[in-house]
Amino acid sequence: MATPEAEQPDEQLAEFEDITAQITYSEEDAYPVASGGYSDIFKARFNGSAVAVKVMRELGIEGEKKRRSLSRKINHEMKLWSMMKHENVLPFLGFCFYRGASASPDVDVTMFSLVSPWMKNGTAPEYIRAHPTINRIDLLAGIINGLAFLHSQSVVHGDLKGGNILISDDGKAVLADFGLAILLDADPVFGTETFQTTTANLKGTPRWMAPELFAEPDRPPKLSPESDVWAVGCIFLELIANLVPYAYCKTNVHVLNSLIRQRLPYEARSGDIDGNDVLSLINLEIEPLGPWEFEQYSGLWDLCQRCWSIKPSDRPKCQEMHEFLTNLSASITASATPENAIPSSSDGLQESVSPSPPSNALDTIKAVAEIGAETTNNPPNPQGNGPSTVDLSRTLINVSSELKKASGTPTTPIKRKDYALASDEALVRMRKRTLGPDHRDTLSSMHDLALHYGTKHRYTDAEAMGLQTIEGRIKQLGPDDPFTLTTRHNLGALYRLMGRFEESEKLLIEVLEARSRVLGEYHTNTLATQHELALALSGQSRYAEAEALNRRTIEGKTRTLGEDHPDTLTTRSNLGQNLNGLHRYGEAEKIMLAVVEGRSRVIGDDDPSTMGSRYTLSIAQRNLGKMKEAKEEGLKVLAYRRTHLGNENIDTVRSMHEVALALSGLGEHKAAESLDAEAAAGKEKILGPMDPDTLTTRYNLALDITKQGRYKEAEAIFVDVVRKRSKVLGSETPLTLCASFQLAATLRNQNRYKEAESVGEKVFEARKRVLSEDHPDILRSMHDLALTYTSVKRYKDSETMGLALIEKRKRILGPDHIDTLVAMSNLGWNYSSEGRLKQAEHWYLKAIPPRKRVCGPNNIGVLICTHQLALIYYRQGRYTESIEVGKETLAGRREALGSDHFDTMMTMSNLALSYSKEGLYEEAAEIGVEVVERRRRILGDQNSDTLSSIENLAVAYDILGLTKQAEALEEIIIANKRT
Repeated sequence: MATPEAEQPDEQLAEFEDITAQITYSEEDAYPVASGGYSDIFKARFNGSAVAVKVMRELGIEGEKKRRSLSRKINHEMKLWSMMKHENVLPFLGFCFYRGASASPDVDVTMFSLVSPWMKNGTAPEYIRAHPTINRIDLLAGIINGLAFLHSQSVVHGDLKGGNILISDDGKAVLADFGLAILLDADPVFGTETFQTTTANLKGTPRWMAPELFAEPDRPPKLSPESDVWAVGCIFLELIANLVPYAYCKTNVHVLNSLIRQRLPYEARSGDIDGNDVLSLINLEIEPLGPWEFEQYSGLWDLCQRCWSIKPSDRPKCQEMHEFLTNLSASITASATPENAIPSSSDGLQESVSPSPPSNALDTIKAVAEIGAETTNNPPNPQGNGPSTVDLSRTLINVSSELKKASGTPTTPIKRKDYALASDEALVRMRKRTLGPDHRDTLSSMHDLALHYGTKHRYTDAEAMGLQTIEGRIKQLGPDDPFTLTTRHNLGALYRLMGRFEESEKLLIEVLEARSRVLGEYHTNTLATQHELALALSGQSRYAEAEALNRRTIEGKTRTLGEDHPDTLTTRSNLGQNLNGLHRYGEAEKIMLAVVEGRSRVIGDDDPSTMGSRYTLSIAQRNLGKMKEAKEEGLKVLAYRRTHLGNENIDTVRSMHEVALALSGLGEHKAAESLDAEAAAGKEKILGPMDPDTLTTRYNLALDITKQGRYKEAEAIFVDVVRKRSKVLGSETPLTLCASFQLAATLRNQNRYKEAESVGEKVFEARKRVLSEDHPDILRSMHDLALTYTSVKRYKDSETMGLALIEKRKRILGPDHIDTLVAMSNLGWNYSSEGRLKQAEHWYLKAIPPRKRVCGPNNIGVLICTHQLALIYYRQGRYTESIEVGKETLAGRREALGSDHFDTMMTMSNLALSYSKEGLYEEAAEIGVEVVERRRRILGDQNSDTLSSIENLAVAYDILGLTKQAEALEEIIIANKRT
């Protein structure tokens, strides 16, 4: 079939520079860093500098007319973009045919691309998440400045949103993605199709679009400068409050319905917010105030609301907004200096609750705000004793006086990032004085402050405030009032975050019983508490109980919210984690595959929650021995987290560790060591060198080194981890004993069996003292001690320990549990080492079929067992059976590990020997050649395994009469034997 002809470049393409020849890329940039509906973004280099290459996928569609139409629209985007030269507009560098393609008829036109500078700081929302203390007003001013320039050139952007605003290397906001931009009163050179280009069929992103764009559904949206301004208000919401527009809508369909009904992008709820599901509360009232994050920026929320005026002509112009933001930024800069800093009260919670004059200027300002709200909302009071009698002008003069006094008083300045928290603290103090500590509004403010403390990880303060709120609400509303239960629920969740799982469990059980009684078992708040209780149980490793509770919650959420609701998917994801904890990895994988698919479809593949599910999926796959799949999923998560969270984010570091485990399982121990070393350094920097999580990664780093045979290095790390864990956690805590346990294994690997035996027995005795008889770590010690006894030829002791372990695991976990089956396999290994081959065969045959059923035929552990069984047959002279099992093992190891893996080559070598013993010399030679070639390339000629394979192949050649080939191999042996 002939290669499809490429779209010939429009004659107008010559106006732009083709920079294909100067574009280079590396293998690490082989995958897109972002994708849209019609294009992918790749990172490349242009004359040595990093650039973003927007590769148009849609040009490969069928139909000459459609292709030419798309070509015209790309020309339109390039023309508009190239004209927009401004400090707050992303520069256009030119076009290229990505990856070295050129504009010739036999080239796939899907590689046509637009090139711009690479913005390493990412999008505006990403930049703010990474730099939470950045001056957001300056960023907003830059955005408005760029938009004002576009409008001055009669250009409407058409798709303004946080994701289309990038941050330059020097921290400036630049507008990007002109795929929907239009030129008002367009010159004929731009053609007539000016409302749409290649980057979207849906003209814009619904959450950021103005309602008038949907006024005539049968016609293309009529974009305007005013529709851009509506989107600006949505960007205010994104960058100040970290909220997407219409956050209360779960899908675009719901957004469109809200737009048609002229609902605004933000609708506040009353003060009480349940951390699990804001929309599930009862008795909620719409609050006229905006998100609390806007409170620190005077007038900004009013400006935001004006941007959302239903009548387009009522929206502010860019010049007005830029002037307002410039002045606001200047005032923030001035107020941030120590001389004029707003004082804070660190001990506000201990202040007297009796009415008293405001203690500082901030209190006064908040008091004025409250009085103003009362006079606005209440009718005149004829008796003259209500809020309407307050002389606001005199009060404002007093505010000015108080500010002057405050500026001359030595105070401790607070950082900008603490303004919102300081406001919440001041509001609580003020309401305690003016309304009383048990007033409904005071308690509502206290509830919010407790939540705010929690988000700042000030858990002790959050607990104290939560307990005060609960006490007040029980007194005023009763213990079973929904608002009381909300605060108690949040306190239970807080205890879980603090690691106080038993207290969390006790409190959440009480809340669950009350909510079930008051609201019903299928109310979303009841289900939220049930969900949280399952997390508390998981924190205590009570996975079976957590599993049962999560299944009930899923049933309830599916019935109430639907199976694809984000909350339902969250509980399903937690169930997958429970099953991982129960070592039921096959079930966990099945559930997590469904969760990943659902979350990708409902909230997007790049959503953090979706990536979190992929992370859990990779854990299940790794434990199933599906190392390739685990590596693939883990690398996706790691790449996402490196890009969006940075290399020093704790979740990124944990992803490094998980990928390292998969790499280790694939025999890529050097790569695993590199990732674990990076993860250990990251955790040490983030958490500190003595943090338990840091020590866990160092522990795993030692395992990586162990698997490379560098036992002395591993031993040193294990000794260090044992010492530090003993100091931080205690000498007989499970984690310390786990490190001691691995130290014993490392000693065993150095043939220091007596030391290994001594350390292993001490660990076993300590575990018996501090853990319950059936604790998993007790069973692990029994397992490893049995292996050690085999190594020191204490076969009878190993047999006794192994049989006892099998019976315990059968009783606790079940006969087909993977750990039970592993114990059976190890008992077989003990018998094999002792030379009791029939007993060894019995236990391997007993373990292998259920392991295949539970883990799959190509599971790493299953293949170890079949490899050992083939050896047992070989040692009994049953070569036909050895060949049959060996071939099965080799096929599985090629699939699971690859042909170059050490274990795969070992199976090849053993299979060649079995062929020779059965007289199948041609087959022996064929596979012998492969194993020799691989071992020489990977291990080198001097490696003992390589030489052994060469010897075996030489024997096969000699028997086949291939004398010259045999002699050539003998020369290699002579040259390298024991050199």
